[in-house]
Amino acid sequence: MEIAHIADIEQIGGARTSKTVPIMTEEVMATVLTMGPGETLAFGDHKQDGVLHVVNGTGHISVGGKVGRVGKGSLILVPKGKTYFLCTSEDPMTVLSVRPVNGYDSNKQKEMK
Repeated sequence: MEIAHIADIEQIGGARTSKTVPIMTEEVMATVLTMGPGETLAFGDHKQDGVLHVVNGTGHISVGGKVGRVGKGSLILVPKGKTYFLCTSEDPMTVLSVRPVNGYDSNKQKEMK
């Protein structure tokens, strides 16, 4: 069993985007993404479905062209093959992403300015 506490790895306080992978097995990966105020990130089309959980902050998400507001406690299913964008408001946002390891392609992630 592995236990990771998000509060121990968050880097909030106006910092630009940071990404930490506190838990990774051969099958699944949990990634904590902390975004600074007013940032937008684009993510490529993963090979498997993934789940995002907004730990804190507010913003918008666009998945496959559909846009919605997100905030603390939001849970978002990102279907495989869909490009998605995360945009923060004036506050930092921390998001937990959980997906199969074979659904992750680090070459497809890029920062949009």
